[in-house]
Amino acid sequence: MAELKVEHVSPRPPQEVFAAWTTPELFTTWFGPQGWHVPLETISIDTRVGEVNSFVLVQKDNPTITSQVSSTLDAIEEGRLLEWSEESPFETGPVHLRVELAEHGDNETKMTITQQPLPEEYVENSTQGWEYSLAKLDGMLLGKVLSNPIETKKAEDERNNQ
Repeated sequence: MAELKVEHVSPRPPQEVFAAWTTPELFTTWFGPQGWHVPLETISIDTRVGEVNSFVLVQKDNPTITSQVSSTLDAIEEGRLLEWSEESPFETGPVHLRVELAEHGDNETKMTITQQPLPEEYVENSTQGWEYSLAKLDGMLLGKVLSNPIETKKAEDERNNQ
């Protein structure tokens, strides 16, 4: 089993990034890997520790293919931390998802996402899914609709590094 770890810098302050995780009307706009979306009517977010949060991922090309996600909120610190656990299909006990937010640079947020335990063979695809979602998150935070979030993010990074 392995741990997935993604570090990402978002272009807005931690309170705004936190709101994107905890507000259904925002969450629906950015969450999900390429080819999937989360309909608003499927989202239930409760920010009290011990409460169950859930949503349904729906494949865009074939809406009959869905994936129900249901997790229990284990820890929360306003603007800084969200942590959930969900039953694992891998017979390993629960899978834990931890999202840490920290101020970074000029009005930005460093986000560290850890998810574990995951089978080794899931880590690469799961990492790509997170990167796609986080690129969409950045677009939403900046008020942009991105047709290809990953390519847009790569192009912006290249411009910033010149």
